[in-house]
Amino acid sequence: MGFTINTMSGIIISRLLHEPVLTWRFTMLELYQYEQCPYCRTVRLKLTELGLDFICRNSPPGRPDKDKPLIALSGDTKVPFLADPDNSAYIKGHDAIVDYLEATYGG
Repeated sequence: MGFTINTMSGIIISRLLHEPVLTWRFTMLELYQYEQCPYCRTVRLKLTELGLDFICRNSPPGRPDKDKPLIALSGDTKVPFLADPDNSAYIKGHDAIVDYLEATYGG
């Protein structure tokens, strides 16, 4: 009972059933945030609730050295900001991020 990997989608498909049994992510979700932000906390909780692995990129206020990657992606320094490169999705604002996560990853 072997498996084949569809390298285009990253989905492992059973040779017998031809149904997805496991989905791979090629890149991790990246959350630009800072710990004290209540809106960022809402997004972190949703990511955890959905069981999603993610990279936390701390971008606290008053730290221009930490803002450069965020500005390059979003054109702004506002957090939370979620990057989902696998789906070419880049989302600003906690409500929009939570809606996206629920629609895309269930929950």
